[in-house]
Amino acid sequence: MAATNLSTETKEMIEQLDQSLMDGRYPIRLRNDEAVFELEQDRVFNDNWVFIGHESEIPEPGDYARRYIGGSDPFIFTRDEDGNVQVLFDSCGHRGTKLCRAEQGNTSHFRCPYHGWTYNNKGELVGVTFKHEAYKEIDPDEWKLPKPAKVDSYAGLVFATMNPDSPSLEEHLGDMKWYIDMNFKFPTNGMEVYGEPYRYVLPVDWKQPCENFGGDDYHISTTHQSAIEGGLISEIWHWDEGPYGGLAERVHTHFEELPEMGHSFAAGMIGEDYSPFYGYDEEIHDCFSAENISQEQYDLARRSVVNIGTIFPNLSFIQVGKGTGSNDSGFLCLRQWQPRAPGETELWSWVLVPKDAPEEQKRKINNVALSSFTPAGNWEQDDLAVWDGITEAAGSTVAKRQGVETSYEMGLGNMSNTEIHDEWPGPGVCYNNHYQEGYGRWFHRRWQEEITKEPLPEGAE
Repeated sequence: MAATNLSTETKEMIEQLDQSLMDGRYPIRLRNDEAVFELEQDRVFNDNWVFIGHESEIPEPGDYARRYIGGSDPFIFTRDEDGNVQVLFDSCGHRGTKLCRAEQGNTSHFRCPYHGWTYNNKGELVGVTFKHEAYKEIDPDEWKLPKPAKVDSYAGLVFATMNPDSPSLEEHLGDMKWYIDMNFKFPTNGMEVYGEPYRYVLPVDWKQPCENFGGDDYHISTTHQSAIEGGLISEIWHWDEGPYGGLAERVHTHFEELPEMGHSFAAGMIGEDYSPFYGYDEEIHDCFSAENISQEQYDLARRSVVNIGTIFPNLSFIQVGKGTGSNDSGFLCLRQWQPRAPGETELWSWVLVPKDAPEEQKRKINNVALSSFTPAGNWEQDDLAVWDGITEAAGSTVAKRQGVETSYEMGLGNMSNTEIHDEWPGPGVCYNNHYQEGYGRWFHRRWQEEITKEPLPEGAE
């Protein structure tokens, strides 16, 4: 897909975006523009490593689930009969209809509902209807299901890229792996997905929630004020009070060099004498250890009450404690922001639980997560109540004609009370509090790198 109607003004905005960001400015129209959306599909999602699913979703040979790249390109995420993970383009080679008709299940073969061509779960064509009469000389090897150029996994997270020239997944993740490990490997035997992902459409550009979950806790005291007053945000991570004396440390980390540019992480931790482990019940604290991570990572995870992060382009995670009552718990959610249309995103949200936790605890963790981050969840509703206004403003005539910009100045120069955290043990550029917006500036800077790696289409007046 290639944009053909990129306006001259928008083209100039994109080309000058790096300087605008360094000045603390961002053109709002880039959040709701059809030509920009088309460019993103072609240059961001086709060319980068995109999250497909978690290995625990397809534990047995024959397990499968339907997935998408860029919000619209259909794939089958499956484990073949040899136990290997496969990502197959969901389109029959005969007339192109989708093969997979259920959201998930288990099967050794996929049979086209139109003319009956059949493929195994390695993508090989193994059956052609009336072959000896209709397709006597067909070569099955020519009609295998297409696959992404590369498929790989890290910490159970499976990614795919359509670009054969992409760097390896390890290179793409880079030092962000340090923070992934801290959240996904601190349980001795890892995390697993509990249930199916929840999916719903949001009236917001996909970049906005990616940025929000990359480090924007500046919005919490305003957007989530009702949750704070109602006791729906855990007292263990109130800024200045609580059973542990409030947060002892708040950090924001982002990356400014390729290939990690665009990834970001933020955390809130209490004092060294306490071990909330993100608010999980003490009953399952023995599931956690430093066996698969460093002692520094373990100590930070032990003290953490909230971790959030974004992996460019569109995968975020949050691990957080909610309350200290008998019905409360910590939880981990994976959140993928799938672009559907200009100013429209389909959110896929997975709940993950420590693999070794008792079933009763897994159910409890899942229930707490669902009460927070689903359409009926109290935190989700707060965010959705403000994000749609961004979309409306971004698509307005005023935004287009006047080149309306939004402020990304926090953390630049002497604008705010924030400093580089020189003693932070993890990688990246780390600040000692949340009064900065480097996570957003460098996310959009990476976006610009991807959008402009080839010449932009000539602008239309």
